Amino acid sequence: MTTSLLCAKRIAASLLTFGALASATMAPAAPADAAGTQPFADVASDQPDVGALGEGKANAGTPAVAPDGTLVWSTPTSPQTRPMSAATAQGWIAVTATADGARIRSRPVDGPVLGTIAYGAGFWVSCTRGASDGHAWGWSYRGGTYGWVRGDLWEVEQHTGPGGGGTPRVPQCP
Repeated sequence: MTTSLLCAKRIAASLLTFGALASATMAPAAPADAAGTQPFADVASDQPDVGALGEGKANAGTPAVAPDGTLVWSTPTSPQTRPMSAATAQGWIAVTATADGARIRSRPVDGPVLGTIAYGAGFWVSCTRGASDGHAWGWSYRGGTYGWVRGDLWEVEQHTGPGGGGTPRVPQCP
């Protein structure tokens, strides 16, 4: 074979490999089987956006897309939330998960799942934006992981005690 033909075959093989990798990371949700089991872990799914606790570990190292479009890499620590004084000073609002296994995604609707949040667990939201699924999604932080959580899966914590200042309103993302 000639050198140019060998080079062309190598380039074609490289492109096929790249295409397979790209399509694997952006694959649509796997439908549940007839027995009614949940879709495979770590893939985007239909509503509700709730998965198994611990889901998302396979996507470690996947960056989240911040509201301004920059990529943010998470540094998962413990599931503990960061101190309220640090978060509120940076404009984050304390929220509580209202679903067990609320997914935190790299981008709204179909982004890779970066983790899940247990029912009643606290985390932080800085802003919300509407998405193609008709839901608002909140730019969120929990335990070192940044991402997007669907707005109907959390509620703002009420701060009505002495000096609490009432319940804050989550602003729209720029």
